[in-house]
Amino acid sequence: MKQNHLLLFFLFVAGLFSGYAQTISSQKGLTTAVFNLPAGAIKVYLPDDIRPGETISGTISAEPSGKNAKQLEKNLTELKKHTVSFNGENFSVNNTNTPFRTVINVSKPASGLLQLMMDVKTIEGEVVEVRVPNISRAAGPASCAIPSHALSAAPLRITGPFDGDASNTKCSLNNKSLEILAESPGQCIVKYPNNITGIQNMQVMENGQQKCSKPVSSVNMDISTGKLNLIKGEKTFLKVQIKGLRGLPDQAKLSLQNRTTEIVTMLPSNSFTVLLSPDSVRSDMYEKSFYIQSIRNGNFSVNVDLDLPEPGANASVRTGAEPPVVFADNKGVDVGGIKLHPLKVDGLKNGMSDAFKKADTEVTGNRGNKYPELDGCGSCLTCIQSMLDEGKVALVGEIGKILIEHYVDLLVGKAGGALAWIKDKFDKLEKAEDIAAAIADAVSKGEIQVVEFPERMCGYCLVSAIGFYDAKTQCMDAFFYCKGTKMCCTHALTIIHLKYCVNDDGYKKPDAGLEIDVISR
Repeated sequence: MKQNHLLLFFLFVAGLFSGYAQTISSQKGLTTAVFNLPAGAIKVYLPDDIRPGETISGTISAEPSGKNAKQLEKNLTELKKHTVSFNGENFSVNNTNTPFRTVINVSKPASGLLQLMMDVKTIEGEVVEVRVPNISRAAGPASCAIPSHALSAAPLRITGPFDGDASNTKCSLNNKSLEILAESPGQCIVKYPNNITGIQNMQVMENGQQKCSKPVSSVNMDISTGKLNLIKGEKTFLKVQIKGLRGLPDQAKLSLQNRTTEIVTMLPSNSFTVLLSPDSVRSDMYEKSFYIQSIRNGNFSVNVDLDLPEPGANASVRTGAEPPVVFADNKGVDVGGIKLHPLKVDGLKNGMSDAFKKADTEVTGNRGNKYPELDGCGSCLTCIQSMLDEGKVALVGEIGKILIEHYVDLLVGKAGGALAWIKDKFDKLEKAEDIAAAIADAVSKGEIQVVEFPERMCGYCLVSAIGFYDAKTQCMDAFFYCKGTKMCCTHALTIIHLKYCVNDDGYKKPDAGLEIDVISR
C-alpha cells in the first residue's frame, strides 16, 4: 500500500450500501490515521494539538474485515500481530481501545512519524507523518468546558486544563462510562454513543476530582437516498434529517461534498455549506433533500459533515444579548500611536450593499470585455443583492469562519492593508483555525472589523459575503461569492472582490475609487 496521508479530521462512515458510502467528517480536536490491510483496518487516534515535551494519550483500534464470525476472528488475530511505532515507542494493536500514554520527545525528529510494524520491522509504505510543531503551548483554558450538543457516534471534544494522561480521566454520560479516544493538556476527546436521544448529563472527572458537568443534547443525523445506482441522465435525491438541534447556542454547519463528480452532479453545487442558525431550528429538527443528477452510469458517494458549536468559539449569529455597537468619533481610538476608527456594523453592512450596487452597474454593461467571468451570472448578481438587502449580518468583531476556512487563500491573496500580513501567515500555517485566530486577534485589538452574511440559498445559487474593514486606512475589502450550477453562474465558484475607502458612516467616499476584481474557478 502507498503512503497514507495524515487525517486531520475524524471520518465516520455510516452504512449506505450498494456501493454508496456516507462519510461524516468533524475536526473536533482529533487526528485519525488509518492503515488499510488485507485483514482489515488499524486506526490510531491522537489529539491534534501535540506539543514537544508534553504528555499525551491516544488509542489504537483493530477493525477486521470478514463476512462471518470465523473470518472476523481470523482477521482480528492477524491485525493484533502488528504494533504501532510513535515517538520512539512501540504500542500493541488490540481491539479494546485502551488508551496509551507517551511524553512527546523534544529532540528526535522521528517523533512525528507514525509507523505500522510487524515483528519489530516497519512495514514498507505504512508510515504517516503527524504534525508536531516545535512551539510551546499557549495559555490553555482555565476551566473544563463541555459542548451543549453532541453528535451521536462521533467524537466530542471537551476543552480544559487536562494533564494528557487519559488513564486518570473518567468521562460518563448518565453515569455510564464513555470511551476516551485521545487527550492532551488542553483537551479530552471522547466517543459519543450511538442511538442516544434527548438531554443527557455528562460528567468529567480527573484524578478523582470533578472537572465539569453539564446537560448535553444528543443530536442524531440520518442520511437516506433514492436510487443508488444511476444510469446516465437519471435523477435522485439525498435526504438529510437532523434531530436534537433545539437550544443551539450558535449556528451549526452542515457541509456536503460530492466525491464522485465524474459520475453525478449535485445541486446547487458539488461542494457547499448550509448554516443552521438557532432561530432556524426551533422545531428541534432540520430536514432537507438535495438533488443529484447522473452524468454517466454508476454509483455515487457524498460526504456529509455536521459541525456543532463548541464552548468559547467566536459567535457568528446575533443572539438576544448583543454588546453595544461601536461608533466612530472625531478622536478615534489610539492603538500604538495610530488613530483607529471603528464603525457601526449596520453602516458597514449598508455600505457594502451600496458598493455592490455600484459595482453591478459597472459590470452589467461590461461583462463581455472587462469582466468575462461574470457573463451568464445574472442570477448570481440578483441573488447577492437580495441577500445584502434582506440578510442578517454578524456583529462587529466576529469572524466569518466559513469563508475563512474554505477561501482564505483566495481572499487574502487579493486583499491588502490590514489583511496583507494574513497572506504571509497563510503561507506558513497549515490550519484554517490558525488564520481565524490571527484575524480574531486583529479584531480584538481594533485593527480590523469583520462583517459576515451567512450563506443563503437563492434558486440554484448559494451566496454569501464577507467584509474586512481596515481601521488604519479606513478602507474596505468586501468579498461576495456565488456557488452553483450553470443555471446560477458560468463557473462553479465566482468571487467578486471590491476594494473602496469609506466615510465614517460606512459608505464609499464619493471621491474615492471602486476597485473591482473577479475570481473564478
